[in-house]
Amino acid sequence: MRSMKYLFYLPSNIRYDMGGTRRWVIEIINRLSKQNCDITLVTTKFILKRLRINKPSLFIIDNNVKFIELDYIRPPFGGLILPKKDLNIFISLLNDVDLIYFNYNFFLHDLTLYYLKRKIKKPCVIGIRYDIFKKKIYNFDYLYVSTIGKEIMKAFNAYHTMNINAKSKLESWGLKNVYFIPNGVDTKSFVPMNQDNKNNKKFKILYAGRLESEKGSDTLYETILKLKDNPIFDELEFMIVGSGPFEVEFNKLSKKLNNVLKFPYVKHEDLYKIYPENHVFVLPSRGEGMPSSILEAQSAGLPVIGSRIPGINEIVREGYNGYLMNPGSSKSLAFYLEKLFKLWKYDYEKYTEMCEHSRENALKYDWDQVSNQIRHMLFTEAMRFQK
Repeated sequence: MRSMKYLFYLPSNIRYDMGGTRRWVIEIINRLSKQNCDITLVTTKFILKRLRINKPSLFIIDNNVKFIELDYIRPPFGGLILPKKDLNIFISLLNDVDLIYFNYNFFLHDLTLYYLKRKIKKPCVIGIRYDIFKKKIYNFDYLYVSTIGKEIMKAFNAYHTMNINAKSKLESWGLKNVYFIPNGVDTKSFVPMNQDNKNNKKFKILYAGRLESEKGSDTLYETILKLKDNPIFDELEFMIVGSGPFEVEFNKLSKKLNNVLKFPYVKHEDLYKIYPENHVFVLPSRGEGMPSSILEAQSAGLPVIGSRIPGINEIVREGYNGYLMNPGSSKSLAFYLEKLFKLWKYDYEKYTEMCEHSRENALKYDWDQVSNQIRHMLFTEAMRFQK
């Protein structure tokens, strides 16, 4: 039997680390390539605005993966348009594969693939990695997705979501062939540290991610200020890793408070060591697909305090491997941080049980298992189209 040919299309420039999206694409295509699949990765040279302050970073793809970068035109109203020359290159690539996997990255860029889908008559799976259904007042993304985007989606063959809520939402729109396949984690690289080897002089709290409102960085900032007057504060240590709009505030805070440590962007492989050196991971996000950072923290044996939102509430179980806070509430985050601190200090056996539960949960999301599910989905949809 010949190798199946799959094309993955990611509209953003993969040379800049966009976090979980880039890691997912690289992990999946590399594993599929090693499983006798013929893989082509197509991106554009477009760099997301929030990434332009960073430098390009190293990424490794399998030698057998074809990697193509296209030029683009950025209209004033958003989205991406491919110049005629690059559009013709893209059409030629699409005509040579069995199936296209299209990563839904930002609004309006789906119009290009909608046009191509009607032209080339190939099966296409749309991958939805983040919460496109979150309703906000005057939010153009949501208005677009719930109207024009909703109609455009009906033209595609299948849909891949990373949480149950997104799957249910798409099915409520009447869409068929909706797959829930969760995010993955490298459980061989993210491993726990022996508790006896940890520095337990202070309770170490880790946040690693973009410093922006969507990730709840403002909530974390307010929480630190709230805890500053708490008697336990001197026994806490906050490690903030990342860059973004709130970076200036955290830099100022780290200069005022000795127990707030601020680090800019770090290489992903550096996180292998950073995670297990801490005692808890926090992610007070307002919207997620299924955050890779939580799975990485759990794989490293950390309890997690995350927002009670779709994607997080499927991997964090209250009182078992962490706690679920109210989104946007510094009061809620401060409450659970104090609760977990007291557990660590006064009931260490119970705390270590939560660490073990986190690791056990992460093992269910190992990349090998996830990539097998993705491969099955792609093959099923390619065969369905050929019937």
